[in-house]
Amino acid sequence: MESRMIGLCQGHELRRIRHGQGSAGAYPRPGYRGLYGDPAWTARLDESRAPSPWHIDWNDPADASKGFTVTANKDAKGRLGVWFPNRINAGKATVTIGGTATPIEKAGLLTNDFLLLRELELKKGEKAVVEMK
Repeated sequence: MESRMIGLCQGHELRRIRHGQGSAGAYPRPGYRGLYGDPAWTARLDESRAPSPWHIDWNDPADASKGFTVTANKDAKGRLGVWFPNRINAGKATVTIGGTATPIEKAGLLTNDFLLLRELELKKGEKAVVEMK
């Protein structure tokens, strides 16, 4: 079973508990706040220690609906979530890898403020082009 951590804090105090280790201490006490983490999002604070496998170039940084290009910094396979810099009204999108276009309905999920690719596999330097309509 994968070990996931939950952070619980009250004031400046931080306590950590592990899922699946009995019920004692597995539930926060009144006054504690849980910190939620999205499993599809990999947070990276210091990229010098663990660089991101993806690099995103926006076609127009002021308008996400113009699309973007994902370039692999290394051989990578996994989910990719991209938050848009602004809300969009695009209803359809395609992901093109190596000349093969795939509709977003088969590759992931498109909303008005983010796009999720369920499984993206690129070799180092390979690109995935996302176009929205």
